[in-house]
Amino acid sequence: MSVLNEPFANPSRVRGTWRLLAHLGSPVERSELEEMLSPFSIAGDVRDEEDNEDPSEVSHRNRIRKVINEMVKMGVVVEEGGMLCLAEDAVPLDGTEWDDFLVNAITRRIFDLHNEENHDLVLLISWFYSQNAYAPMTWDQIARALDEQTDPNRLGCKNKTRFEQFEYWANYLGFTWTLTIDRQTRLVVDPTNHLSKLLPDLFVGTDTLRYSDIQSKLASLSPLLENGWARKALNKKYSIENRDPLVLSSSTAFAWYRLQEEGTIELLRKSDADMFLFPEASGIFSGFSGITWKRV
Repeated sequence: MSVLNEPFANPSRVRGTWRLLAHLGSPVERSELEEMLSPFSIAGDVRDEEDNEDPSEVSHRNRIRKVINEMVKMGVVVEEGGMLCLAEDAVPLDGTEWDDFLVNAITRRIFDLHNEENHDLVLLISWFYSQNAYAPMTWDQIARALDEQTDPNRLGCKNKTRFEQFEYWANYLGFTWTLTIDRQTRLVVDPTNHLSKLLPDLFVGTDTLRYSDIQSKLASLSPLLENGWARKALNKKYSIENRDPLVLSSSTAFAWYRLQEEGTIELLRKSDADMFLFPEASGIFSGFSGITWKRV
């Protein structure tokens, strides 16, 4: 299982469980934590549920159990001898914004090559980043694109329930967002937030880099972007993208354009470096060879 496959392990339940453990500040028995999160007066009878049972029939207590199980597998929570506590680097530090801290803690874990538990979510987000950023998609459009580009398993996004779970997590972690057009909800491909978090690790000791250096650094920092491990795995198996190495995906270009509009970075044209082509919504390409981070 993973958070993509477990509908009860949605961001709000995971966040609530994490915040309670953070406030407690010390290990707690699993049964006690379950009772705090789902008191017997609400939970009713505690029953062992089959994975394929109708979700509406699963008791409140077992829903909480499933959430805790996913947090343990993710590595945010540590379980030993029936006692639960937050992993050492999942304990919020003094002065930090708790929600951002949790998002970053979860992101580190799902990106970890050595913890494959949620790699299905990472692969699905990476696939989404290979789509047209200038054409937000409905669930039906995403399902068709997955059918055309992958296989009948659709990277685990086999039905509307899985899609909703993907949407919840991708939005919560800041990799996508939704908007409504003509009364239809569409998911937007947008790595802007993701890229902005990577800027301090990209521009180490300098404010300006050639884009060739940025691209190679991004591949090691993010599995979602061009040449990252998830994107490479998808293209090796399905050959989804066949771009020239000097042409960016529309999602990455869209994010850099947004960061420039916000005044965070400046796209540069220098004659002494390779020119990379950034696709625009109009279908034309603009060439840039480097980026300056304004550190604002």
